[in-house]
Amino acid sequence: MREMQRIQRSIPGKIILAIFIVETVLLTVMGVIYSSRFNREIDERITDKLALPGILMNQRALPYESVKDFRALTDLVQEKVVEAFIYQRGGMVFFTADPTKEGRSFVDFLADEEKITLAKDMGKARQISFKDDAGRYYIASTTPLRADGELLGGLYVRISADAIEHKKLGIVLFFCAGGFLTIVLTTCIQAFVVHGLFVPRIIDASAILKRYAGGDFSARISRIGAPDQLGELMRQVNSLLEKIEEYTGKLHALNMAGGIFARVEEKEEVFRVAAETVERHLHLQALKIGDADRRCIFSLPVHGDQRQIVQFSDNAGDRQLSPAEASFVNALSGLMESALNRIEAFRKITEAEEKYRYLFVSALEGIFRATPKGLPEEVNPALAAMLGYDSVEDLIGSIIEITERFTDPRERRQMRRALIQDGKFQDFEVILRRKDGSTFPASMSAHLVKDKKGAVQAIEGRVIDISERQLREKEKQEQLAADAVTRAKLLLLEDLEQKNRQLNEALDELRSMQLQLIQSEKMAAVGMTASGVAHDLNNILAGVISYPELLLATMPADSRFRQPLEAILASGRRAAAVVADLLTLARGSARVRQSVRLHALIEEYLQSVEFLTLMREYPKVQVTAIDEAGEAMIYCSPVHLQKVVMNLVMNAVEAVAPLGGSVTLLTRTRPAVGKPHEEGKDGHVVLEVLDNGPGILVENQKHIFEPFYTRKVMGKKGTGLGLTVVWNVVREHGGSIELDSGPLGSTFRVFLPVDRNLAPAGSQSDEEADLREKGRILVVDDEPLQRDIAGKMLTVFGYEVDTASSGEEAIAYLRRHNADLVVLDMLMPPGINGLQTYIEIIAIHPGQKALIVSGFSESSDIKEAMRLGVGGFVKKPYTMKQIARAIRDELARRSDVRRSNN
Repeated sequence: MREMQRIQRSIPGKIILAIFIVETVLLTVMGVIYSSRFNREIDERITDKLALPGILMNQRALPYESVKDFRALTDLVQEKVVEAFIYQRGGMVFFTADPTKEGRSFVDFLADEEKITLAKDMGKARQISFKDDAGRYYIASTTPLRADGELLGGLYVRISADAIEHKKLGIVLFFCAGGFLTIVLTTCIQAFVVHGLFVPRIIDASAILKRYAGGDFSARISRIGAPDQLGELMRQVNSLLEKIEEYTGKLHALNMAGGIFARVEEKEEVFRVAAETVERHLHLQALKIGDADRRCIFSLPVHGDQRQIVQFSDNAGDRQLSPAEASFVNALSGLMESALNRIEAFRKITEAEEKYRYLFVSALEGIFRATPKGLPEEVNPALAAMLGYDSVEDLIGSIIEITERFTDPRERRQMRRALIQDGKFQDFEVILRRKDGSTFPASMSAHLVKDKKGAVQAIEGRVIDISERQLREKEKQEQLAADAVTRAKLLLLEDLEQKNRQLNEALDELRSMQLQLIQSEKMAAVGMTASGVAHDLNNILAGVISYPELLLATMPADSRFRQPLEAILASGRRAAAVVADLLTLARGSARVRQSVRLHALIEEYLQSVEFLTLMREYPKVQVTAIDEAGEAMIYCSPVHLQKVVMNLVMNAVEAVAPLGGSVTLLTRTRPAVGKPHEEGKDGHVVLEVLDNGPGILVENQKHIFEPFYTRKVMGKKGTGLGLTVVWNVVREHGGSIELDSGPLGSTFRVFLPVDRNLAPAGSQSDEEADLREKGRILVVDDEPLQRDIAGKMLTVFGYEVDTASSGEEAIAYLRRHNADLVVLDMLMPPGINGLQTYIEIIAIHPGQKALIVSGFSESSDIKEAMRLGVGGFVKKPYTMKQIARAIRDELARRSDVRRSNN
């Protein structure tokens, strides 16, 4: 270890080590670069070899059967082939030497490393090198096979890469051996040359510098050698040593003079010592008063009091000071100036102490200085008189601590805690006891005096008698208390008046809430009634809607009965919408929906009797509709969406009606987030209702969608349900609603999903032709009229229809026959309902296709039936296209499921 440290400290060793490190780094970099280059050339040649069979096969120069002969492939690629086969575009192997692999996916025969790279894209040539669990190296590649530009499949070839890896390793070893020999030889040669030229002179210079460091100032370098850069450095070192010796002597003289300056107390003594130092070390003579004929070389002090100057001349004649002498003079001048400043500062400090002592003694407030333990060191006469002592000495000799004059020990502890934590306290009010036992209030402040290391040296503070101040404050507080009593009486009166007004407002609000409660009970009763009668009304309306639709489907376009039947159909649908409104009050919005343009619903409302009546009532309001949505469609209940439009327009018109204004209905599309190029396909249709009214107060905005919350007169201008219905309808349609309101007006934004399943527009006959299917349908309904309607509708679309009047009859039918699909009514009193019927059916025919039809919205029984396998839910009364489309989609869905399972 010591030998290694000696080599590391020696200059030859460091030179050899530096040369060795540099050459090692350079040769290592060159070895890595050339080894990598040779390895890349080897990999490129292997890639060309592995691609050769695929190229020949694509050129029809090599048959596909050649993959069965590994020996021929080995001769072709000049590497040992261990696996090869051809796979189809779908990934199935169909040419291989192992018949058991044919017909299976080629991915099954790949290693885990190969699957990540080779199974990505069969249309591109790929290659990978890997090592198996036994440590053998392999290279595998896939080459796409094409015919007339069409991808047929691919060729997989795997070769043994052990020889290739050995070749690469041999290249690396060759570079390592050659590099090591080169480093050793060049390092030895360069170290020999460098050592002979420079090392002996460097060693000689180092020895001389060691002698100088040991205190031998006469040591000089003798072996300077050739006049090269190193020789010039040696001469510079000798010159530097001479100057250092000269400066060292003068520095010693300055230290001696500085020591004398630190002790003297008179300015004249400083000038005398400076003159003697200059005469002794610079061989100059100080000029005396009257020597005006002799030329002055310099003056002391250079900076300082110009009235007291010592001038010097050269006895041998005029000359200039050398740099060392000039530095000596400047340093001596600085020492003189410091000594003179010290003497002057000491004089000023003495004067300041005398002034401080006068202020300390004559101060009107008590001042003290105590030890860290609280023992008084200095106090002024004011404090002694304040505490009832005749003199300062009497006070210092009578008390142990300043704090023993405190009447309350807790105040003493608080003061000590403040000093310890903060180092000070300010205006601490205490009760002090005089020498005769009387007390007085005082304000006390103190702080800790610390040295540079943070140690506490003393406690300094002041004490002020605040007896008169507290008396004045007490009188002021009494006056303030009297004023406060007067103000409190006035505030009490104002508070009573405010409470009276709040009580009246609370009574008014209680009356309003009572009216809302009565209205709520009425709406609850209406909801219960609507829920009970909706099912029967829907069954009654089925004939009004369905029979006209059946007649229109078979009636010529120019028949004179078509228009009356269409009017009957439209009236029936409006009646069904009314029933749906009843269900909306009880259970939520209706489920009967179709694809429509939102702007078409707006235009229809703007031409309705309701809107015209509203405009006659408010003729100063201007309503404008703007369509920017284009042909974007939404899947909705048109009647309920029209009610949304009606409620929003009515609220906007009434908001701007007092002064007249404008209401704008804007429809536009908003693309889905992240898909701006698919606008109208996967986003929302937006309805904006803008008005320039006074806006809605911020405190009211969070309540506007709540039931029975209205700022209008309940029962005259509104029921408080308009915006609640808007909220429910928009939510049931999978949308959302936003409100922006301010002093310049309000904007309601309704977001509704675009109908993504909208089929291309075509004629009615084309759509009906698309809905025509074959199959046997069992219709289960307790209403004869509904069974008759369903049977005739489905017969039009090509189905064979059987009917059952109850769930029990349907179960008996299916025990004897099969049906492609069952249409189940949910409520069939007094027998079992649709859910119970379906549970019995799937026990007989597992996986039986079925649809639920009901006049109610979706209930828990309907959701349970759909969980068990029912394919969908159709709301009564339904149209021909609705029931036919639902049956067709369910039959197609189950067929797709069976195909995917197979």
